[in-house]
Amino acid sequence: TPSTLSPGDTFNVTANFTCAAQFGVYPQYIDYYIEVPVNNNGYEPPILLARRTLNASSPTPLVDEFTTQLPYAYYYNTSNYVVMLETTFPQGEAGGPPYSYSVVGGVEHNIAIV
Repeated sequence: TPSTLSPGDTFNVTANFTCAAQFGVYPQYIDYYIEVPVNNNGYEPPILLARRTLNASSPTPLVDEFTTQLPYAYYYNTSNYVVMLETTFPQGEAGGPPYSYSVVGGVEHNIAIV
């Protein structure tokens, strides 16, 4: 929050992994980006906001919360932007070594950059 930002604005990010944990998904890395998800003109690379890990000793070990700043970068007025959360988590197949590879999944939240 908030969902309308200008370069230099600070905003809060909260990600709750309680539901993911119920399915055995425990993030190894959590990457947050500003992205143009569709109709990218080729000049809008993802901008990394943060790479984080969950804090197991936290009072809320399945919640990641932080404050960051929208970087001063060139943003196109005609583009739609999202904050993208990409989670990397270890995975393994039955009968194979545990956690022999990693899988990446993500969710996004629309933002307006003005």
